[in-house]
Amino acid sequence: MKLSSHKISLESWSKMSKKRQVLNLAAEMTRVASGSIKYGSQDTMVKEACERALDLIDLTLEDSRWRKEFLQWRYLRDAVVSLYLGKADPVVAKLICHWLMGLSERA
Repeated sequence: MKLSSHKISLESWSKMSKKRQVLNLAAEMTRVASGSIKYGSQDTMVKEACERALDLIDLTLEDSRWRKEFLQWRYLRDAVVSLYLGKADPVVAKLICHWLMGLSERA
């Protein structure tokens, strides 16, 4: 079930390169990190960015090219849910961004 009004389909997502997928997710996580630090984790824009990030992670979990990394994506999803619920420090979002940027170079 989609959380946001994000308009990307699994078909469109699967056609993107893995690098582009990761960079799209990194952009959302940058919004989460910046917004959480500046406005707090319960801000509407931060929540919406988390919802978009979760949607992208769900699409990634469904993309067969990421099967080997399935568990990492599940852990990442759990971390984003913690951010969404306000149960994780915003620095977690920054760490996720850095991890995603490194992953994009290997994708």
